[in-house]
Amino acid sequence: MKSKIKQKNKIDYNKKFVIEELFADPKIVDMHEKRLKSLLTNETSNEEIQKRINSLVIKENAFNTIMEYVSNNFTYSIDEDELETVSTRFAKQFSMDLVKDKDRIKVISEKIIIKSLIFKEIAKEQKISVSDAEGKEYLEKYYKETNRPINELLKSEEKFNEIKEIILEEKITEFLLKSFKIEFNLEKK
Repeated sequence: MKSKIKQKNKIDYNKKFVIEELFADPKIVDMHEKRLKSLLTNETSNEEIQKRINSLVIKENAFNTIMEYVSNNFTYSIDEDELETVSTRFAKQFSMDLVKDKDRIKVISEKIIIKSLIFKEIAKEQKISVSDAEGKEYLEKYYKETNRPINELLKSEEKFNEIKEIILEEKITEFLLKSFKIEFNLEKK
């Protein structure tokens, strides 16, 4: 990664956050629903899918609150070539127009890079890693939930390492969500 990060303040993992309002982009919620329906077996009820979406919305709100705090403890230098690469990949993945949606794509791509830099720092600081055994266990669980083949992912070192990166990201996300105290106060205003 050509972009750089420098810690300016120590992260207080005992910090408490109070979330008073939930935010959910309808397009993101719809995307989650479609993804879950395509991945899960036909036996999964709509109620179960809705429960998973609600859980994702709550988790995303908590995570975004934590990341806002954590990211303010660092300074960044974003490499322009890297930003362009991430922007192009993001636009392609989500069928966005690189010209029409340029500003939105740039902001999101910067956040992707910053999150990646922060996660690398946290993984190093907290000694969080992923073994090959964890990668195989993850893929076996994926197979049981989706009935999709996993042999290609197991045989390709590059694809297997991508899976391990996904697991590492999940472990760091869980570490952050468990480390900070999150309280929800969602009373109507």
